[in-house]
Amino acid sequence: MKDQDEPIIEKNVPVPRTMRSSKSLDIFRKMEVGDSVVLPERKDVNNVKALIRSRGFRAVERKLQDGAGWRVWMLNLHTPLSEGGESQYY
Repeated sequence: MKDQDEPIIEKNVPVPRTMRSSKSLDIFRKMEVGDSVVLPERKDVNNVKALIRSRGFRAVERKLQDGAGWRVWMLNLHTPLSEGGESQYY
């Protein structure tokens, strides 16, 4: 007889997909290399950039001149930035 407090180890139990989705994940899924998106909230910028980087792409952000948010680009890892130097504002 097994002790009732002993955990049961099981093999080959599939992990169910989560039904939850996030705004950042939805945005990322719609993006292709070279696309950009304007995001008004800093937390969304960080989340989208993290998703882009975790999938092996380059994430570049620029603060909008009017201060209304940030633009985030999804690029290939080795895509050079445009010449003329990097600007803090887009």
